[in-house]
Amino acid sequence: MKLPLIKLSIFAVLLHVTACTKTARSLNSFKPGDITGKWNLVSDSTFMGIGAGNHAFDYTGSVRDYFNFNSTGYVYTREGASLKTLTYRMVLDTSIIISDFGIILNGIQETSTISGLTASNGSTQTIVIESPFISTPGGNFWRKVILRR
Repeated sequence: MKLPLIKLSIFAVLLHVTACTKTARSLNSFKPGDITGKWNLVSDSTFMGIGAGNHAFDYTGSVRDYFNFNSTGYVYTREGASLKTLTYRMVLDTSIIISDFGIILNGIQETSTISGLTASNGSTQTIVIESPFISTPGGNFWRKVILRR
């Protein structure tokens, strides 16, 4: 009676281990698209203000504005006179977490979507990074940047 119970227990443990194993992806090494490198800022759209003063704001990038993603998880940005060093992490090839981008709830940065990230064939690439849209009594919270290289 003990032998089938032992076999069943071993089978259950093996099943659990194999079912819970995920295939690991290296940080910031997604293909076919590659986000690393310098991107020109086309536009940055967000909401500003609180309550009744909350309104949409669109910034059009100049030739000097950029997002520069490096392979170690940092992104350097320039918008007008504002220079920032942020961190980023690709969650999937369609999801990214950028520090201080969009919405932070309970101290946790929300995951943004990234679209247009495809393999470069020598032509111009355009990507859109967009945070979740959240509407509260204090106003709307959302951010979207369009980048091109």
